[in-house]
Amino acid sequence: MLMKLVVVLSLMLTLQLTSLQAVYKYLGNYADIASLVLLLAASTAYFAMMQPALGRRFLEPIGRGPRVVVLVLTAVIAVSLLLYPIADALKEQMRGSDRDDAIIVGVYALFSGENPYGKTTYFGNPLSPGPGLLLLYAPFVSLKLYALGAGSALGACAYLLKRLYGSWVVASLFVVLVASSLLFWQELAVGSDLIFVGSCYLAFVLLLQQSGSRRVLFLCAVLCGAISTSRIVFLYMPLLFGVLLWPRSKGDAIKFLVTSTAVAIGLHTAFFLWGSDFYTPFHVIGTGEGLMTGNIIYFGIFLCLVAGGFILRTAYLGPDSWVAGLFLSLVTPLFLVFVATLIANGWQIGVGYAASYVTPAVPACCAYAAIRIRQGWLAGQ
Repeated sequence: MLMKLVVVLSLMLTLQLTSLQAVYKYLGNYADIASLVLLLAASTAYFAMMQPALGRRFLEPIGRGPRVVVLVLTAVIAVSLLLYPIADALKEQMRGSDRDDAIIVGVYALFSGENPYGKTTYFGNPLSPGPGLLLLYAPFVSLKLYALGAGSALGACAYLLKRLYGSWVVASLFVVLVASSLLFWQELAVGSDLIFVGSCYLAFVLLLQQSGSRRVLFLCAVLCGAISTSRIVFLYMPLLFGVLLWPRSKGDAIKFLVTSTAVAIGLHTAFFLWGSDFYTPFHVIGTGEGLMTGNIIYFGIFLCLVAGGFILRTAYLGPDSWVAGLFLSLVTPLFLVFVATLIANGWQIGVGYAASYVTPAVPACCAYAAIRIRQGWLAGQ
């Protein structure tokens, strides 16, 4: 019962509480009742999904084939190709989100041989995404398919879950849980790069679980270093992977940590030295300092230390615990920033994009929950 409560609470905080941002942003006078209905319906559905009798009799047969994954990914592609251009067009009215613009402007600057960090978005904001993320998004931007980056990474995670667990059931649960979040659909529609970031981290964990190959280790280390430049605050992620790998192979853990950290710091250093007046990814630190003030910062440090201790302890339980470690390492600091932003906004969740900070934790949360739900079905608990 305790595990069920942990899973449902994780889903409710990461997927549904954050979804109230979209509810209050778009539903006006109906937001209060809509929020209540959403939270009740979601919690009821999540508890129902965890019941072994219901799962084995009805849900598992539906999820055995690829049709659920194909259906959800088709919806993701449709939103990316149909709704994203509408949201993107709001820039003509100086409205909408400029997070996609930060990637696209930066990539086109690279194509022109210019320093991307001398550019700004259409709102005049500095570019936050680091150079590794710009390089990884370059193929999508060059093909004018920026919007498909998030869906591609999410699809890769679903496929890796299928390979790792030998059937489509866990992958189907994963995509259904992702699709249950309004935050996910909102972020997808506005072209947020954070879905891509979170999905890439999950893909690296799943790849490392499946293979002890040196080539896979090196590839994941290099790509993890690149993704960890996505925001300057993610520089701790190579350390997380080193901790996860340590019980399996101390040598692999050290190789991964050194390679991934070298890639991340090397990319940051190279672009820092390029010559712009100010390396704009650093401005994220200033934003965080403005939010994490007073007792919030001390409480945040305490929670991060507790989460770190838990990850160190559970890493020895084997690769099955790695997804949980990834989720905890992302959601702890990101949820704190979400709450700090809410406080700064006077607890008005519909103002700004406070909940968007939690987006990178969504894929890991859904994968963790899908794995636990499936294990509960098999154990009859």
